[in-house]
Amino acid sequence: MGLSRFRRTTFCIAALLLLVLAVAVPACIELYPVPAPAPSPSATAPGAATPLRNLAATFEASKKASVIVLGSYSNTELPWLLEVRDSLRARGYDAELIKDLPDIQMLSNEEKVRLFTASSRFLVMVDRSASGHIAEYIIVREQRSILALLRPLKTGSTWMIGDDPWVDSNYIKLFEFEQSPNGVMDQAVRWAEGMAQLRASAYDKGYPWRKP
Repeated sequence: MGLSRFRRTTFCIAALLLLVLAVAVPACIELYPVPAPAPSPSATAPGAATPLRNLAATFEASKKASVIVLGSYSNTELPWLLEVRDSLRARGYDAELIKDLPDIQMLSNEEKVRLFTASSRFLVMVDRSASGHIAEYIIVREQRSILALLRPLKTGSTWMIGDDPWVDSNYIKLFEFEQSPNGVMDQAVRWAEGMAQLRASAYDKGYPWRKP
């Protein structure tokens, strides 16, 4: 008898709880609705700003005015790079050395070089003595960056680089100077700008999906 009463009591309590839940849960849902997942911007507004589209806009702006100066950072060679950098800045370019640009945690040093050189309008390399810029030359040649190679007359760091413009490449050009790299900066910038404009025009004409 006691057990049966216990069962009836338990059943009544359970039924009462179910009744309370049946009333309370809908009320809570009405008062505190669970927000639906926000649709992605691309799904609601084609062309709306997203991190990648913002990056594309920054990249496009960088391709209009940024120049990276490459070469040796040794105590004797660094002043030449700074001289070239300052000359480019005086012409209105956003000129920088790779070493002065911020590191990005997930990028290796090679990836950093690739990122900033690919983001630039053109590059200027002072090739006087051997350093890591020899490896950078290979990188920028492979990614088809416009490169003005500045060398002392009839010399340079090594004959392993710099022969591309002789016959194989039109986006690398050698400029030889007698005393200072700044002595050929006018010619180098004029050529690099012409190549940048020629490239943009050719790509616009060649890719059928680009707007005229």
